[in-house]
Amino acid sequence: SVDWHESYQVLKLGFPTVLTKGESTYSVPYGFITRPMKGEEEPVQTWLDVGGADAGGAFGLALLNDSKCGVDIKDGEIRLTVLHSTAWSHHMPVKLDLSEGYRMIDTGIHEFSYALVPHAGDWREAGIARRADAFGMVPLTALTDRHKGPVRIAPSLALVSAPETAVTAIKMAERGGALVLRLVELQGGAAEGTIRLAGFDKPVAFRLRPNEIKTYRIPLDRTKAVTEVNLLER
Repeated sequence: SVDWHESYQVLKLGFPTVLTKGESTYSVPYGFITRPMKGEEEPVQTWLDVGGADAGGAFGLALLNDSKCGVDIKDGEIRLTVLHSTAWSHHMPVKLDLSEGYRMIDTGIHEFSYALVPHAGDWREAGIARRADAFGMVPLTALTDRHKGPVRIAPSLALVSAPETAVTAIKMAERGGALVLRLVELQGGAAEGTIRLAGFDKPVAFRLRPNEIKTYRIPLDRTKAVTEVNLLER
């Protein structure tokens, strides 16, 4: 939690590591990218990882976060950009007269979460992409008083057999009585398995190429076949 009232200042959290010559990998929407550790500000999504090896084998350190989108890495030090308080819509090289009362961005109270995850092996072996998804999806809770009544054990809405994949969307179809489910391969390798949905007896088989995204239309009428569709559900 940060109560920020600075002007034209940047707040970063730094995490030095011994991986001065390691490899840095950043999450991007539906995938990942490897970049050199040159100390330049780079965009990032929910996770990044610095990995390397020594006499004991491969290891690394991952940084998960729930809301920040900028980072720089140099000589193994990870620096997460937390806040940057410039004037609203200030584009260089325009010079502003601050006496005119420009409002600064990122002022006030900010709350965010991050986690450091050391691991053996590389980020794929450690399942960092899935751990980042879980970190950002805090379970919803509801408080209630003590009362009588049975609590039935409910099955998961969707179970996927391949751990290197993730369900990124489940929604009602834009047309017709069907569910739409979107699946992505997370680690840059081929994957195959099945999806089991609550209330549907027949599992949905899938096969994905590295980082492939697939969308399935699942009719609520169980007599109709599941079909693969594009992102426009066609």
